[in-house]
Amino acid sequence: MQRNNIAVLPTPSDETIGVELLAGELALQPHVVDAPATRPRHEAGMDLHLRALSKHYPGVAALDGIDLDVASGELVALLGPSGSGKTTLLRIIGGLLQPDAGQVLFGEVDATKLSLRKR
Repeated sequence: MQRNNIAVLPTPSDETIGVELLAGELALQPHVVDAPATRPRHEAGMDLHLRALSKHYPGVAALDGIDLDVASGELVALLGPSGSGKTTLLRIIGGLLQPDAGQVLFGEVDATKLSLRKR
């Protein structure tokens, strides 16, 4: 079988699991890889809270009053059709876009207006 791609997924235990994508099929072949030494560690965890997030583009509401809570260590998948706001949401969480309304909280810290560098 020819290897097309390899994805490395972090786990809560600070190990990473390699997932091999083989010609047309996803074959899970877990193996432990050393965790990068530069990975930031948050002793008390870092919950993510989104409160009433909205982002509008001309003629379209990409996000409209989104509320979401993600506990530290929790794994979440965003699923939806093209144009449903998944990328917009991730760009706002990452600080690449500013929301029109609402808050992004990392733990108790309001990061909505923080620069990308300060996040």
